[in-house]
Amino acid sequence: MTAEGSPRTDSGAQEPVGDLVHRASQQLSQLVRAVAALMAALGKRQISKAYPPAPEQTIDSVKADVAEIREKAQR
Repeated sequence: MTAEGSPRTDSGAQEPVGDLVHRASQQLSQLVRAVAALMAALGKRQISKAYPPAPEQTIDSVKADVAEIREKAQR
């Protein structure tokens, strides 16, 4: 701003402080959104790795039980 209180408009001029603050807040908002999206993607990937799609031990145990019951039923 010049001594008169109005923003400069020539080629080497500085922007009004309000415009700078507005742009800075927009850039910060974009950065926060990008970081949040990255964290969400990484979290989703970790969660999908953490749990198997089916309880493998239980399935194997039930198959063994069914086989044993069939074997005893045939005797």
